[in-house]
Amino acid sequence: ALNTILQLLLGLPCLKMEFTYCDELYIHFGLPVPYRHPRLKDEMKGSWILGSRGSKWKFSVGEPPRLVSSEILTADAILRAEELFQRLAGSQVLEVIASPHAIPTESEPGISLLVQFRDGSTLSIVPTADPDQTGLADWELFTPFGMYLTCGPGQTWSFLRSESDKVGLGRPSHEEVPSHIEFPLV
Repeated sequence: ALNTILQLLLGLPCLKMEFTYCDELYIHFGLPVPYRHPRLKDEMKGSWILGSRGSKWKFSVGEPPRLVSSEILTADAILRAEELFQRLAGSQVLEVIASPHAIPTESEPGISLLVQFRDGSTLSIVPTADPDQTGLADWELFTPFGMYLTCGPGQTWSFLRSESDKVGLGRPSHEEVPSHIEFPLV
C-alpha cells in the first residue's frame, strides 16, 4: 500500500528543491501552488512536497553524475547543490520505491526511499539512528489531497489528514485529532 501511494508521483515534474530547518531537503513536485502565508505570497510551492526530515540523503545529478549528500553540507556545498538542483527543474519522476533499510545501532530497520528522474538523476533518503528517541519521521510527503504521508521511525508509516495549506510547508496540526492509519511495512 505504501508504494501504491508513492506511485502517484510518477510522471510529475520536479519544480524546485530547497533546504529548510537543519538543512532538511524538501523537493517540490507537480503543479505550482501559491503559499497562503502572507510572508510567502510571492512564492510558489509544489502540489506535492517530499521532505527528508531526520534522514541522510544523497542526490546524483546530471551527466557525468555529480553527487550531493547531506553528509558533506558546508555553505559552499549548499550553494553548489542549489545550482545542481536547478538542472533538475522540469525533470519528471520515473520511479519511486520505498523499502526496508537497516540502521546501525537500531534493532529495527527504517524505511528508505529511492526516487529516479527521467534525466537520470536519483535521490535516496536513508533513515538514521534516533538515539534520543525523538520519534522524528524518516521522511514525509505532503499531497494535494490534504493528506500527509510520514514514514518512520522504524517500519511504520502513517497517512494523516494535513493542514498543509494553512502553515508553511504544512506539518499536521497537533491540536486536531487527525484521522490516520498506521501500517507496518510489508
